[in-house]
Amino acid sequence: MTRIIAVGYAEEVCIPRQPRMHAFPHALERDDLERLADLAAGDLANDRAVVAIYPSWLPESTLRRLQTVRSLLGSPRFALHASHAPPVAGSVLCALAAAAAAELRDAGLLYAGLPVLERQIAAVAQLPSVTRLRHPTPSLLQHVTSWWPRSSFAVSFWPRPQVAAFRRGQAAVALPRAEAWEGLTLDTVAVAPVPPSGAPGSWFEETVIPALGASYLLPLDVPPLSATYWSTPGVVEAAAYPSDTARVVRLLSGAVPAPCPFCGERVASQPCPFCHAESPPQLAGAR
Repeated sequence: MTRIIAVGYAEEVCIPRQPRMHAFPHALERDDLERLADLAAGDLANDRAVVAIYPSWLPESTLRRLQTVRSLLGSPRFALHASHAPPVAGSVLCALAAAAAAELRDAGLLYAGLPVLERQIAAVAQLPSVTRLRHPTPSLLQHVTSWWPRSSFAVSFWPRPQVAAFRRGQAAVALPRAEAWEGLTLDTVAVAPVPPSGAPGSWFEETVIPALGASYLLPLDVPPLSATYWSTPGVVEAAAYPSDTARVVRLLSGAVPAPCPFCGERVASQPCPFCHAESPPQLAGAR
C-alpha cells in the first residue's frame, strides 16, 4: 500500500470512503520537517511506500525541504511528485491518488498514473483581477481591464490554459465535456467557496456545472494557498472530476509494472521514482 502526503494542498474528502492522508496545506517550513519525517518513517516501517505530492509553483525551498526529509529517511521508497494543478484541483488530485492507492498493489503503478489522474481534473476559476496572475499569463489588454471597477475574469485549463474577461455575466472560455478524457465522467464539481445565488461567482452554478453535466456540487473552504497561486483574494475556484474510484483504478491499471533493476521496486515509469535510476536499454536480440 502507498501513503499519500499532500504538501501545499489541503486535505479534502472528495471521494466516498476516501482513505486518510497526511497533509501540510501550507508551504513547507523548517518547523514541519521533523513531523513530516516522523509520519513518513512510520509508514515506511509498516512496509508502505510514501508519495509526496506538492505544487510545482511553490518556491524551490519546498522541494529542497522534501529532499532533505528524503535524505534523513534514507529510504528509496519516499517519492516526490510535482503537480501543476491550482489549489482546489491539487486537493482533488491528492484525494483521487489516496483512493487509488488503497486499491493498487504497486506504488510504482500509482506514481506512473499521477499525470493521468491530473488530466482527469478540469480546473476553472473566476477572479476579480488578473493584474498579478502568472498561471496562465493574461494579455496586456486583460491587465489594463483589471483596473476597471467591477471587472471579472474566468480562467480555464481545458483544453489549454486560457483567460477571458466577463461580458454580460458570461466568459468565452472552453469548458470540457462531461466525458472529456479516457471515458471517465466528470460527475462532481468541488467549489471553493460556493457563492450565493446571484452573487459574483454564481456563473459556476448557472453555466459551468450544467455544461459539465455534473450531478454533485461539493462545497469546500478556501484553500490556504489560494491567494498565493491566484495572486488576488476573492477567487472562486472549481475542479470537476470523476468520483468513481473503481473506474479510476481500472484506468491506472493499464500499465504493466516491472521490478526496477536497481532498487527492486515495481515501477511503470522511467526514471524510477524511488531510486531515480534509469533502466539500461535492452540490446537488440537480447532475451
